[in-house]
Amino acid sequence: MREQAAAAGGAGVAGGAYRPGAGAAAGGGPFEGVRVNLFDIFRFSPGNRENLGVPKARWRQIVVKVEVSLEELLSGIVKEISIGDSIIERYKQAARTGLLSEVLQEGAAVFGALLIKCPLPVSAVAFAAYVHLKLPRVPQGAFRVPILPGYRRGTKITFSTPDGVDVTFELVEKQSQFRRSGDDLFVMLRLSPKMVKRGCVVKVPTLDKGTANFDAAETEGGQGRLRASLARAGHASSQRRRGGRQQ
Repeated sequence: MREQAAAAGGAGVAGGAYRPGAGAAAGGGPFEGVRVNLFDIFRFSPGNRENLGVPKARWRQIVVKVEVSLEELLSGIVKEISIGDSIIERYKQAARTGLLSEVLQEGAAVFGALLIKCPLPVSAVAFAAYVHLKLPRVPQGAFRVPILPGYRRGTKITFSTPDGVDVTFELVEKQSQFRRSGDDLFVMLRLSPKMVKRGCVVKVPTLDKGTANFDAAETEGGQGRLRASLARAGHASSQRRRGGRQQ
């Protein structure tokens, strides 16, 4: 079938064989007579189109960023988080875990091999298809993530799925008026020189939704700023919890 199509000067794909330059004038171009079988490149047959024969990469770890407020870190909370599969999430996780870099390197090897025999547009499309088909689906599921009092940003809580993939939830602090330094929380207040000289009581909101009173005479260095410790977050617990482990 392929020999007959080639003898007839058929252009494009004939029986799965791509012939660049077919149908050109006598004498041809640099791709004259070059034949590339795209079915062989992706190792699939027309009767087996699942994933086009490109073996899926395997997740070693999934990392999910979880935003938490300082109030939640102080008191503790259990967050229910669902993970779904989408193209955006697939690429995001691949970039975050380093899997995308590995797949791109493999795709570059395929692209280089194709570029020798195929025009640039065909090679580029094949490269993009290979990378997309190589990325596995994101494991889906719902998780109850226990955030204990004293956890801080960067704390990681890991679950293991039945597929053997670790799902790690990494805590990220939301923007707040407070600044954390170790186990202490600080707030910066601007005071006028007049307020500092005469003295005044400044009311500052605390994490437990109350208020704390501070004397402006306690300013440091005469810069018109009052630094006050607002709360003790306590030490981070390293105990394992049912269904998840803290790192």
